[in-house]
Amino acid sequence: RGGNDSEALWLLRNYLQEVDETNVPVMHQLAMLYQNQGQWTQAAGCYRRLIQAMPSNNQYPRELQRCLDKLPNAPSPGPP
Repeated sequence: RGGNDSEALWLLRNYLQEVDETNVPVMHQLAMLYQNQGQWTQAAGCYRRLIQAMPSNNQYPRELQRCLDKLPNAPSPGPP
């Protein structure tokens, strides 16, 4: 599986860099792959770009928040 994930990451990033950097379905696949690998910072960056591309999509802000909540330095909810 690790090899497949690495290849998928390369293919998705390469597509976005070389073919169409605004392709929303490809960016979403990349974001989900980053999430599955626990790469929260990278996933959050994808969701930020997705929100800019499709501000009316309600799923992307929720997913961005999920990623931000997983970051090690994320503030805990509620009072200390």
